[in-house]
Amino acid sequence: MLGREVPLDKSMVKDMSQRLNTIAEEGAKVNPAPRDVREIVETLKSCRHLIKDSTPDKGDLGASMIKSMEVLKKSESNFLTKEEKTEITKILETVSKSMSEGTSIRTSSITVQSVKSSDARVSIKTPETVPDTDLPITLEFGNQKGRNINTAVMDESYKTTLPIPKSPNTTIGSPIVSLNFMAETGAAKDDINFSLVFQQKKVPSPPGYTMKRECVYLNTTTQEWQSDGCTTTLQKDKTCTCTCTHTTSFAVLLSPTEVSETDVAQEIVSHVMFGINLTFLTLTFCLIAPFKIHRKKHMVLIQLNLIFALILANISFTTLSLSTTIRVDESGNPLLSLNAGCVAGVLITQYFFLSALCWMGCTAWTFFTKIVNAVKTSERKITTCFTSVPH
Repeated sequence: MLGREVPLDKSMVKDMSQRLNTIAEEGAKVNPAPRDVREIVETLKSCRHLIKDSTPDKGDLGASMIKSMEVLKKSESNFLTKEEKTEITKILETVSKSMSEGTSIRTSSITVQSVKSSDARVSIKTPETVPDTDLPITLEFGNQKGRNINTAVMDESYKTTLPIPKSPNTTIGSPIVSLNFMAETGAAKDDINFSLVFQQKKVPSPPGYTMKRECVYLNTTTQEWQSDGCTTTLQKDKTCTCTCTHTTSFAVLLSPTEVSETDVAQEIVSHVMFGINLTFLTLTFCLIAPFKIHRKKHMVLIQLNLIFALILANISFTTLSLSTTIRVDESGNPLLSLNAGCVAGVLITQYFFLSALCWMGCTAWTFFTKIVNAVKTSERKITTCFTSVPH
């Protein structure tokens, strides 16, 4: 499609733009061969260095680079090395940084724009190929409010041209978003804090599995998707909020997590044992509690309280296990806001078991004091018996 040697002279910016436009036109007609794909990446890499150093017609060169990148998603990219795949995001980020305020580049699968807004929250422009279920993608500026932000968005189809996530069975499940807060005079570059809100109303889950979602960024040094510096927050409305402390290319990873099935035999045995336990506890309580003559005894009264606490604890525990389902977010984390009723039930159950434990302690102490007193009484009687016998 083009030669391997690409001139880096600044005066050749227009020529490079024409070369890239030719790549885009040819790629629209025929799927590129592996050799051509590598040449395209090398050409774009050369342009990436050129666009950082040149001022004239930078916008035209950036637009041509984005158009030619459309060709990459049409090809099989498994033969590309990690370095070559990482280079694709570097190219996108460089084009994004080169954008002037208020300008934008848009193709069917990539959108690049420069935005300045006084609002704390803005919607990012996305390619037309991003499905409605993933829209809108929202940026919350955090402590970067009022600064220029250059964004670049690639649709999910580019995941084949990017490094594969390290974890098995894990895939990119969102558009890839690149962010660059442009430096201003007197503006602090450190202590960055902002949030990206991804809409993911349809997350496919295989039968017996739930999909874990995690916010990640592409570390261009290690060529790996990493999550340090990003916090994932999942909401009931299926939004995934990525709160991050650095800028780069972000995405949401999907990984299936197996849902453990209940052991039916174990559940049946548990219910049978509970029935036996509750039956004998109730029977014991009913045989003793009605008779005043037994209730007057200190030990019996303690044991009645112990039995009653165990009855309530067993009923509470079984009711909780049958009626409560632990609700987790799509990362597999049980959130307190989703399980308020379950937490209340657990606290009540724990109170009854703790009460039973205290009554067990009272029973043990009473037995101990009775045994000690009985031994002391026996010792006195034996001593008195021996002293009364004439020698």
